[in-house]
Parts: sequence; structure tokens; C-alpha cells
Amino acid sequence: MLEHGGNLVLAASQYGIPLENWLDLSTGINPNSYPIADMPPSIWQKLPTDNDGLIAACAYYGCQFILPTAGSQAALQILSLLRAASKVAMPQLMYQEHALS
Repeated sequence: MLEHGGNLVLAASQYGIPLENWLDLSTGINPNSYPIADMPPSIWQKLPTDNDGLIAACAYYGCQFILPTAGSQAALQILSLLRAASKVAMPQLMYQEHALS
């Protein structure tokens, strides 16, 4: 199985450093998130619509389509379906789970 993240429980045990003293940057999840305003639950309980701001995002970025995803893994997995077969280059020092798809 592919390890996702730094397996902090193992690292804490191996190095004798308490779990709460670690910051696992390998997950890409910052425990100190950007402050956002409270949002009503209805935001998360419906599909995108034409008047929810995605159209404005297309205009702002000058694109015809926009694809909201639940993170980079979802975007990487669908990219190959959005265009004809082609070569793609990605730095080896980046997130690599896409290579297993």
C-alpha cells in the first residue's frame, strides 16, 4: 500500500518525540488553515450552479471551462480524460501518487 503522509505515529515512536510536537508537511495539510468566514451548511449540500461564482472564475482566468475538484489527486486523475494523448512532464520532487493510476 502507498503510504500517504509521513506516518507520524511511527516517526514519533522511532525518534522518541511526542506526536503533538510534529508538523507533517508531507500530507500537504496545514493544521493552521487560512481563516475563512463562517459558511452556511447549504454551501456543502448542493451541486454547483450557473450563478455560484464559477462562471465569474472562468471570466477572470480567461477560460471556457472550470473543473472544481476535491484536491490535486482528483484533478491529476481526470486530466488525462480532458485532452488527447500527449506527453506530460512533472518534477520528480512533487506529489507522485498520480503515477500509480
